[in-house]
Amino acid sequence: MAVTEHCVSEVIIRVMKENDVEEATRLLADAFTGREPLTVCLGIKAKDDLSYAQRICERAAQDGVSMVAQDTMRKKIVGVATTFAMRNQEDDDVIKPLRIFRPIHALLNRLVRCFTKHPDYANVPLSKIAQFIRLAVHPDYTGRGIATMLREANARLANSKGFRMAIATATAPATHKMYAKLGFVELHEIRYEDFEFEGRRPFEGVTECKSAKLFIKSL
Repeated sequence: MAVTEHCVSEVIIRVMKENDVEEATRLLADAFTGREPLTVCLGIKAKDDLSYAQRICERAAQDGVSMVAQDTMRKKIVGVATTFAMRNQEDDDVIKPLRIFRPIHALLNRLVRCFTKHPDYANVPLSKIAQFIRLAVHPDYTGRGIATMLREANARLANSKGFRMAIATATAPATHKMYAKLGFVELHEIRYEDFEFEGRRPFEGVTECKSAKLFIKSL
């Protein structure tokens, strides 16, 4: 089967396109604020995330390495896996967060900076590193392995486009297990109870997961 399309019952996995942005934005915002432990801990609502989720989806469609899951019967997007070609964080206006997200991005950026100490960081151009960003599956479609197939398709597509490595941050037990299953190697971990931001520990109330992790994989 082609690298760009895979089937699960009535759901197909395909490359994300520009005309998917609006629908993918809503799905990402709903999932990120409703089920992601860090946003739940901070009390962030979907309406607070819509503009930022849209910027992510617009960049993802532009970079051409992201995937969506589409229900062909209902003609709707039921899963999305966003991926960027990696850039210098300081120069990337798209990923600069609103104030309400700053504790989350400080944590994730600290994880990503650990990658700069890895030998492959100096050997692989940033433009050849696929950075897996947000992942979401509609609640009615969980339990079918769609998230895993989205990321598998991400990795295959990135490889076919000449990317040499993928990196991913994972903040919940399900994504920790998924990346390990997909052959990613855990590079670094930050425990929520130990993370400090502006003199406080914003995630010490997270109970369903102990830490955020950075994973890497050669493609």
